[in-house]
Amino acid sequence: MLLFFGQIAPYKGLQYLISAFDELVKEDKNYRLIIAGKPKWSGAYWTEVKQAIMESGVGDRVIERVEHIPDDGVATREALRVTRPGGWLLVSTPNADWHYPTWAFMRRWCPPETELMQAWGHVRRGYDRPALARLFGTAPLRHASFVNRATGLYHDVAFSRLGRRKRKLLYGLAAPLALLGYWLHPAHARGTETAFAWRRA
Repeated sequence: MLLFFGQIAPYKGLQYLISAFDELVKEDKNYRLIIAGKPKWSGAYWTEVKQAIMESGVGDRVIERVEHIPDDGVATREALRVTRPGGWLLVSTPNADWHYPTWAFMRRWCPPETELMQAWGHVRRGYDRPALARLFGTAPLRHASFVNRATGLYHDVAFSRLGRRKRKLLYGLAAPLALLGYWLHPAHARGTETAFAWRRA
């Protein structure tokens, strides 16, 4: 069982998950994919994703829950319920202490965090490891952080109020720094987001 839980927007790359899931199903038809989230800004991207699901032929193995889910306890219990014994449950989340923008010099061009939280539909700031352990009833078996200060510059630019041309220019200038940041980032180094994994008993 695979779970996608979060905002549905182009930068999330859900179309790549659908493509990868199609390959998994060819090897094992027991796989299921749950999409739980909320389309961001407009429904156009979600329409494209649904078309990709239909065209790939995996529609009967995809469970769609396209609504906001503020009750994380209910979502957690349901995720554990539908995960078969021995299966893995993967969760990625912003850390409870994340902040935006990552770089102070970007503040003049970036919206305040409260505005972003509302636009994203976030009902909580994020989680830390102890909070997730309480939520799932046990500590995760594995975890790895990502989005550090080097790669966070891309996030600052992506959600800034800069025009499209300026953002594209900054993407190009910041690319070497971002690539270096991803390449050198150890799995357990400090980051602003973390992926956690539990295995169902």
